[in-house]
Amino acid sequence: MTILNGSATGWIKNGALEVDLFFAISGFLMGSILFSEFKPSGTLEVGRFYVRRFLRLIPVDVVVMVMGPYFLLGVPGKAPVVVRVMEAYPA
Repeated sequence: MTILNGSATGWIKNGALEVDLFFAISGFLMGSILFSEFKPSGTLEVGRFYVRRFLRLIPVDVVVMVMGPYFLLGVPGKAPVVVRVMEAYPA
């Protein structure tokens, strides 16, 4: 939606709708996960919940940390990917 913000949709301004939708959807998902844990046992282990969230996000964080320098700095003898894309699609 943010990509479409400047091009196809003139009615979405400044990204506020995207942020609101992100928080609404993520809040719904977190709430439904917590509720599904609470319903059968009647208890909620918040620490265990956050450990699972942490372990779920770690692989993505590692990929970003490994691939980030490639996209930002490039490899010897080649321009960074960010620069090549910007040159291929001038504004």
